Amino acid sequence: MKRTIFIILLMAALLAGCVTDTEVVVEGTEPPEVVPTDTPVPPTATPVPTPTPIPPTPTPIPDLNTTLVEAGFAPATPLLPVGFMIGDLLTVTDSASYNKSDVNEFVHTIVFPLPTQVEVAGFTLELADPNYTLLAIVAALQGAGIDAKVDLPGAVPVGAMSKGVTFTTNIGGAVMRVDVVLFMEGTNGAIVVVVRPDGATPTVDAWTIAQKLDERIKGQ
Repeated sequence: MKRTIFIILLMAALLAGCVTDTEVVVEGTEPPEVVPTDTPVPPTATPVPTPTPIPPTPTPIPDLNTTLVEAGFAPATPLLPVGFMIGDLLTVTDSASYNKSDVNEFVHTIVFPLPTQVEVAGFTLELADPNYTLLAIVAALQGAGIDAKVDLPGAVPVGAMSKGVTFTTNIGGAVMRVDVVLFMEGTNGAIVVVVRPDGATPTVDAWTIAQKLDERIKGQ
């Protein structure tokens, strides 16, 4: 009886518009199962790639020409031209000269091949006691005589064998100091000459220039 009255009242309420869309649970029925909503998972962050560090650009090592130009020297006519014979065995195949006119200073580099044991032996004698080489240099400088010849020590040996000599000579009535470094690298002999007024400090050291020339020979 009670169930019949409840149904009649419910129908009356619906007809009167008193019931909203709210879910109505009828007595004796189970409420609908509520399915839990999964908790939303936040999006995975896109990994930001770590930039690869750019290594610093290495500072280039100045070559022979750059070293002299940065020191204020300008190219000049070679002291000993290509084809010049030093003694009876050594023929110049590479020669360059630079001058720094404001201090009356000159740098000369000379290279010649040593293709056989004969040339190697001859230049080895020159390394032990320069003779033809120094006379040829003085003649090319238009100097008169070789005075106060002594060894020119270097902080670091150059090439397979090396020798340094310094002396004075008279050029045009002025006493000039001449520093000479001779060295052997592979199948090449080489000479570096630095000329300046006697008593003046050289802008560039003959041994330093010899090292630069040695680097150039090795790179060829």
